[in-house]
Amino acid sequence: STQKILENTEILKSHADAILRQTFELTEFTVPRLFIVLPEETTSYNPINRFHHHYRLYFICECENEHDRHLAYHDGYEIKQPREFLRKYGPHLRQMLTFVKYALTIGSFVLPNITSLNQNIPASAAFRDRFMWESFKLRIEQMNKALEIAEQNVNFSTDSNFQHLQGAELREIEYFLNRVDNRQTLGN
Repeated sequence: STQKILENTEILKSHADAILRQTFELTEFTVPRLFIVLPEETTSYNPINRFHHHYRLYFICECENEHDRHLAYHDGYEIKQPREFLRKYGPHLRQMLTFVKYALTIGSFVLPNITSLNQNIPASAAFRDRFMWESFKLRIEQMNKALEIAEQNVNFSTDSNFQHLQGAELREIEYFLNRVDNRQTLGN
């Protein structure tokens, strides 16, 4: 029947659109869009001298189910040029830190085996350790303070350089990362 043909045509068109969109996203977004940056615990933190600290970038898994978001199974990437990185990605980073902060509050965010968050705690005990969670939350707050200070020098909300990040801007993240794995993987 004509109605059945029209319904099947619409289904095929939606599948074709999904395939094209997925193909575009695979070429456009070679770097994960979701990430946070935290100061490393090995440095004594002082927000006034925020650019003298070592920072580590952690990708957030872009799982299909939004309720399964978690940090990627990786110890994170050291950032080579924190001043330039924070200037370029500060607004995006602020949004992501807010997301993680609220997700932690409602318990819908999972921290996987990331021993670099607190290297004195074995990975199996890290999730049960209240101090590890407190350390993680403290580092989120430290990063928020560093971003607040950075915003005093540059107005993130009005500067045209700070619009929504697209594929090209995200691919530039790789330039700022010290790669420790030779597999050329980012995130999971």
